[in-house]
Amino acid sequence: MRFLTQKKIVVLILVLILVCAFFYHAYRTTSQFVAAYKAYAELSLEEENIIYVPAQPDNPTRQEMNLTLAQILGQKMTPIERLQKARRGEELAREYGHELDGIQDRGGSIDTSINAMEHTIDVATDLSSNGKEKEIVQLARKRADLVSDIRALTARANFEITDIFRRIQSEKGVLSDKYVTELNAEVPDAEKRFDMRTNDYKELQDLSDQIVKDYLELSVFGLPVTGK
Repeated sequence: MRFLTQKKIVVLILVLILVCAFFYHAYRTTSQFVAAYKAYAELSLEEENIIYVPAQPDNPTRQEMNLTLAQILGQKMTPIERLQKARRGEELAREYGHELDGIQDRGGSIDTSINAMEHTIDVATDLSSNGKEKEIVQLARKRADLVSDIRALTARANFEITDIFRRIQSEKGVLSDKYVTELNAEVPDAEKRFDMRTNDYKELQDLSDQIVKDYLELSVFGLPVTGK
């Protein structure tokens, strides 16, 4: 029977130590990633609760503002009546704009939490998680870009509606044929931006779902590290 030489035994022990150290490092850094992800998930959930408010069909401010705009542009009324509605419309547009105040632009706490996740990733954790951690970070950045786009598109739409209400007020409630022609010419671009925002909302939900799915599948060399 052949036995391992002392040199081979020493080498084997060193290899086992390195493997254990590598596994321990991967598990420890993945645990740090999990902690960073939980902070990110809490912030992103708060953000989603805000970002969907302006687009809700049953949003009372949005409903009244759109109704007021439709009445001003589509119903027969006296200049005084139209002027009064335009003043009310501007108030509603201001309220609607405040609903976006809680949505941070890029560079805020969401980006900070994404950076915190990324800083826990190294070669060991990337290898042990089959790239899941990197994928989560990439998806989170893409999601942040979408939120920023939605915020910008919503703010622009609200600005344009506010501009209509103010124009009516500057014209003392008179809706001229010239202004109606100008508004009609802007409809195609407005419809494109509306479609863009609708698509962004859909993609936002898909990305959020994928991030959660990847997180629940996170593991260290096949050993799960998150609860289902």
